[in-house]
Amino acid sequence: MAWVLIVDDDASIRDSLEFALHTAGYAIVEVGDGEDALDVLRATPYHAVVLLDLMMPGMTGQTVLEILEQDSQLARCHAWIVMSADHEALDSIPQQQRADLGLTLIEKPFDIDDMLAAVAQQVARLPEDAL
Repeated sequence: MAWVLIVDDDASIRDSLEFALHTAGYAIVEVGDGEDALDVLRATPYHAVVLLDLMMPGMTGQTVLEILEQDSQLARCHAWIVMSADHEALDSIPQQQRADLGLTLIEKPFDIDDMLAAVAQQVARLPEDAL
């Protein structure tokens, strides 16, 4: 079973995603900021699809992406979906960073079926030993 790490400061979004993804058969971990996300990802031997909110207080999703550019091993262990209600911020993520990290970008509010499809696509990108 693949697992998903939900990183969002909005508890209602985390709860909605957790319900939908759990119903779809995924194991779920959720955290409220980028620092906790990095702690979880560095501590686990497993691979995850990470749903990363771009705009959060504390360590933002953009900061997480910058750290991942410097830590390619951590970046390659996981698959990345970046989400934000700030569509301009999503558009401002450099193309090279998108390509290097294999990012999927999702605008909030999102359709849950589109999110489930994006997660399924990213599961297919996880390393072979992930499942």
